[in-house]
Amino acid sequence: MKNDNVESKKERQIHGIAFSELVSYINETRSCDETISVYKLSDLCKLYTERITCLGADVSSRVNSSRLKDRIVSNFPDLDAYKQGRENILAFKDDIGPALKRVCLEDFDNEFVNISKAATFVRKDIFASNSEFKGTFPKGCQEASVPQSLLSLIKSYSNLPPAVLRFNEPDIPLVEGELSIDMFSFPAALKGEFKWLKHVAENSSVRATVGTNISWSAYHAAVLPDGNKLPAVSALLPLFHEQAKSVAMIRHSLNIIRSAASHVTKTRRAHQVTACTLYRLLSNAYCQYKDVLRDDEVTLEFEDWCLERSKESPHFKFWYTTLRFELTVLIFIRSIREANFSLYIEALSKIIPWFFALDHTNYSRWLPIHLRDMVQLPKTNPETHRAFLEGNFVVNKTEKNFSCMAIDQAHEQNNACVKADGGAVGLFCYHTMMVYTFEYGKT
Repeated sequence: MKNDNVESKKERQIHGIAFSELVSYINETRSCDETISVYKLSDLCKLYTERITCLGADVSSRVNSSRLKDRIVSNFPDLDAYKQGRENILAFKDDIGPALKRVCLEDFDNEFVNISKAATFVRKDIFASNSEFKGTFPKGCQEASVPQSLLSLIKSYSNLPPAVLRFNEPDIPLVEGELSIDMFSFPAALKGEFKWLKHVAENSSVRATVGTNISWSAYHAAVLPDGNKLPAVSALLPLFHEQAKSVAMIRHSLNIIRSAASHVTKTRRAHQVTACTLYRLLSNAYCQYKDVLRDDEVTLEFEDWCLERSKESPHFKFWYTTLRFELTVLIFIRSIREANFSLYIEALSKIIPWFFALDHTNYSRWLPIHLRDMVQLPKTNPETHRAFLEGNFVVNKTEKNFSCMAIDQAHEQNNACVKADGGAVGLFCYHTMMVYTFEYGKT
């Protein structure tokens, strides 16, 4: 008798959950501007039955459509049922007025009362559930230990409809022929990053001497051949009306010195530390593999061993993928630092899938278009493509190796000179500053 009561209670809960989802469906379609709020009772009965089946209840008999209609109408006072032949049509009395009023006016009292009722119901269901540990974990024990009402509440928050951007699609020019990127530079760059990691691992245990070049930037700067790079013209020469002994000028000078001394980018340093740590762990694991290897077994190369271990262990694959992702990010930065346009294209093509995987909507939408434009440059604008191959897609502010920067970063540095606290801000009055910024931006 007790089991029958439990099963009956569970079925009633499932029917209640299915009905609440049906009410939510009517509310969502009613609030949508592009949907006409007219429903066939047969379609609602079908949705209700399918949802009950998905939740695990047995629908042996046909759902009583008249009772379901009465339950729906009781939840929507302005919803009426109309008979059209053999079909029952449910429609709102005034489709335009109540819909607009409901969208424009927010009834917070009613919303939070409903939230409180839902929390009370779920809490009562949790305390009523009886789940105890008997020494083993039988099949389905996790599902049985969580009340159905809690699962439904969590699912209602997690199962969200896809976002729809109600804009016209951008007019993207068509591309003639097939787009292809020749991966010539990226494999060599990846080997270069592993050489840097090996160099760090070999020199991190001893006291570094002068010229060791452990840091990522110093290592690649030392590897690059010396080139005659002319610095770009990017100067800011304001005429200060303040005296050199004024507080504003002293603060400005100290901030300039501090910014010149603390030039390390924290985000890039985090990528470097993560890559070095993962490579150190990877190297230790590879050494252990070679130590336990028998004499008659073939020793795999480091990269081949990593690929085999990735097939055997999902945990190993996760961290090896993380290492390669970190190195890909560093290679992308390296392509800009070295003014290597071919490497920039190849590294960007490797990074773009990660924006889709990590749900960065704007980057995943527009970076493929940017990549396509860059790949098409030899056909659309050969002169610009030749200039980019010569390194003119970045800015050189110094003659040092491995010190180029992206154009937008150079713009931000110039903006910082004008707007940053301790820069031009505080050295001019408000009116003069606005005029100066306008003239600076216009030139």
